[in-house]
Amino acid sequence: MVTELPAPPHVVAFRVEGKLTEDGYDAVVAALEARLASQERIAVFFDMRGMSGMTPAAFGKDVAYSVRKLRELHRFARGAVVTDSDWLTGLVRFGSAFFPRIDLRVFPGAEHAPALDWASTPLPDAGG
Repeated sequence: MVTELPAPPHVVAFRVEGKLTEDGYDAVVAALEARLASQERIAVFFDMRGMSGMTPAAFGKDVAYSVRKLRELHRFARGAVVTDSDWLTGLVRFGSAFFPRIDLRVFPGAEHAPALDWASTPLPDAGG
């Protein structure tokens, strides 16, 4: 299940619980696209403490969306992922090596509030 969380206008924030499905992924993309339509740059926040996996269909959509957004990566300033999962932590750290212009950070579950605060701080412009 995917639940959108309250956040400032430049932040897309979600809690993901259980297995991320195609419908859940579609909800995330819709929120991302809405923010990108109204903000030059955005931050993302995902509380994934309760995530148990991802369906193959959701994974395929994630790969396709990521490829389509390659030319717009400069619009994604930072990303915070809250998790106590070793595999998610490793995945985020692996991803950060491929996207060095996006400040990606993993926070342990106990640091949910500081992670959202960090994601919510005002964004630098695309050049800084």
